[in-house]
Amino acid sequence: MVTTPNLGITHVEESDDKKEVPMNAGLDRLDRSTNDPIDINTDAGGSIVVAAADFLDNYHFRFTGDGNSAGFTIIFPDGNRAFTVENATSPAQTATLETDSGSAVNPTVAGGESAAIVEHGIELVLISSTTTPGGFADGTEGAPSIFNVGDIDTGIWFPTVDVIAISVGGAEALRIDSGDLFIGHDTDLLTGGGRKLQVSGGGTGTGLALARFSTTDSAQAVLDFIKSSDTDIGDPGLVVDNEALGKINWRPSDSVDFGTIAVSMEAEVDDPSPANDSIGGAWILRTAQGLASDDLTLAIQVDNAQNVLIGGGVTPASAFGCLAIKNAPTKPSAGLANNVVLYSVDLSAGNTILGIRSEGDPEAASSVTIDRTIAIEINGTVRYLMVSDTAT
Repeated sequence: MVTTPNLGITHVEESDDKKEVPMNAGLDRLDRSTNDPIDINTDAGGSIVVAAADFLDNYHFRFTGDGNSAGFTIIFPDGNRAFTVENATSPAQTATLETDSGSAVNPTVAGGESAAIVEHGIELVLISSTTTPGGFADGTEGAPSIFNVGDIDTGIWFPTVDVIAISVGGAEALRIDSGDLFIGHDTDLLTGGGRKLQVSGGGTGTGLALARFSTTDSAQAVLDFIKSSDTDIGDPGLVVDNEALGKINWRPSDSVDFGTIAVSMEAEVDDPSPANDSIGGAWILRTAQGLASDDLTLAIQVDNAQNVLIGGGVTPASAFGCLAIKNAPTKPSAGLANNVVLYSVDLSAGNTILGIRSEGDPEAASSVTIDRTIAIEINGTVRYLMVSDTAT
């Protein structure tokens, strides 16, 4: 005798004398399995097994009784079909749904709730319910509640309220909370950091790649920092002079947290009269000496006139394309091999001069020391400038 694979309805055979008999029986069975309700009493509590015949002959399973005054479990036979459940326990108790072989995710149906269930072999999936339309169980990192059949440890789950997580191979790979995206780690590494994207990794490392594939020479990968003075997202509010535009921090662990900044690179508006398509900017690099907490100090700045300012140096308003070096707190006492060191030194009030330290004595035969000799190469020829002992 041949039967259908899921409901077990007997096939009509060629040798049947009265083919209407098995055909009508099959149609009745199909009608019951897609419409009929059956009551399942839960007074005994614990685990309650649904008989295979009842499972195949009915569509709607209504849980009655009191669940022995506690949550209870309803065990359905393994199979492939869709059905509905209604938890009519009084007082209301929570029902947990399982299969004979043990499903990886066990949907729950609260008292007074109805739900639509789809069974795939030994797995049960809650499609929707009267209290949570389209809802799914929370799931866990190793057993997400939304998964592909045959790969039950990869999918989506819900760690807590307003949080979505994705697991791959039983390990969390990505988490989204109310506006923040965490990849490789489930919490913000910066206390009160407010970072919208955090990428973490170990072992083989963590990297961020921007790729552009084009036959156009000018096409390139781009990372944009956008700043508007308007609080409404998407509205282009005009910025003002000295307004911060973007920042990149390098943070070494100090064995307590990740709050210490060793190097900071920033950009800001450098324009007293910013206007549409005409806004000057400045680039700023700050470094920490590591002598005190948060001792970031201005190292290099490039302003809107392409002046390069070192150590907080400044230029006159009319300067363009100049180099400004602020007085060195500690000037070099000797030259270094293969280097020429430039610095600014304040000899006296109103008398700041350029200092140079180079390697060795360019006039070895001379009795004049390197401190009083400057060698400059001009068009391939070395020229020497002798300086007197007295500053003028």
